[in-house]
Amino acid sequence: MIALSLAAPVNAAIVEVDPQTAAGSKTFVMDFTNVRKLVFTVTSDGSGDASLVLPKITGLLNKIVFKLGETTLTPDNLWDVVLYNRDATVQKDILEGQGANLSNTVDTILQPTIGGEAVPNFEDGNLKIVFSGMGALNVITMEIWILK
Repeated sequence: MIALSLAAPVNAAIVEVDPQTAAGSKTFVMDFTNVRKLVFTVTSDGSGDASLVLPKITGLLNKIVFKLGETTLTPDNLWDVVLYNRDATVQKDILEGQGANLSNTVDTILQPTIGGEAVPNFEDGNLKIVFSGMGALNVITMEIWILK
């Protein structure tokens, strides 16, 4: 399940988008002058997994932030996340393994790369996000920062 979990900052235009996720899910986009910030929460299923596809991402993927402490149901320690550019000829983990074995005691900030280089611009590309090892029905807040 994906749901809004943070209040909108001042001077941000907020637009609700429709990710390909479970019914009732919501993702919100906060538009600033040069940055777009997608904010949502992810709740794992009974097996500790979750996934979603965010359509029409345009811009340079700058950073991804995983925030703990939004609820008492934090993921199990050493949980994993993988990001795929769904429009690529060969799907690769944009995080190049940086999303493996994440801590459940501190927030995590990741900067995606491909081959050690900054992620190229997305042109209305689909971003697939796969979570695993979170433990049953645990929650993480995720921010995706995109440079326009």
